[in-house]
Amino acid sequence: MAGYENEAFSGIVSHSSAGFLSPIGQPELLAKRIAQLHEDRREIATAMRSALAFARKHTFEATFARRMDHMIQSSGL
Repeated sequence: MAGYENEAFSGIVSHSSAGFLSPIGQPELLAKRIAQLHEDRREIATAMRSALAFARKHTFEATFARRMDHMIQSSGL
């Protein structure tokens, strides 16, 4: 996914190593980045594999289990 470098999207890209950032308010740079990706499909494939690995670690079930573990540890139960 290619998008603007806002706080939310930057965080996702940073944690997942998947996605492509462009400065906010500069559509010509975003278009240029997309054109570059069109020329280098390996870069897209690498990001796709990173996205898949991230998604597998952050399923609903896995995230829910981590949150419940954290809540139990924090409450002293």
